Amino acid sequence: MFDFSVKIGSKEIKFRKRKVKDKINLDKAKTTKEIRDAVVYNCLENPTEVLDDEQYQYVLTAIRNVSYKVPMKY
Repeated sequence: MFDFSVKIGSKEIKFRKRKVKDKINLDKAKTTKEIRDAVVYNCLENPTEVLDDEQYQYVLTAIRNVSYKVPMKY
């Protein structure tokens, strides 16, 4: 189920593509924590993983790149 991974430093973070249920949770989200959960943490194999802001952005970009057909360009 968690077919994708990124390596950040010495740890490997496994994740899956976004699903419709993630979009529904995002639409219902009201707080920053709920938004972060809907966008990234619900897609992680270990949703209790602690990520700092840079790691969060990196994982967010990786999830987005595998979830949508048009990859992001920097």
